[in-house]
Amino acid sequence: MIKPCGYRVLLKPEEVEEKTKGGIVIPEAIRDKDQFRQQISTVVAIGEFSFQDYPGQWYKVGDTVLTKEFPGICVKDRDSGESYRLVNDTDILAVL
Repeated sequence: MIKPCGYRVLLKPEEVEEKTKGGIVIPEAIRDKDQFRQQISTVVAIGEFSFQDYPGQWYKVGDTVLTKEFPGICVKDRDSGESYRLVNDTDILAVL
């Protein structure tokens, strides 16, 4: 499992549809781009220094959150092959 360092947060983006409503299959390259662009994610892990510059903790592991478009970097877990996003604690805009 990936462990975020410092003030970073590990997010699991919502899955992107593989087909359009009309039944057209979306190519994998486009899905990967849309996955990184995804703004709704689930908090998987929080770095040890998150929230140090701001009072209180406004989200926790398991929360569904909204981020700005294209935040952080995409990372893959070596063991599971799952894709995650590693963002700064301030990239999270709202808890849904």
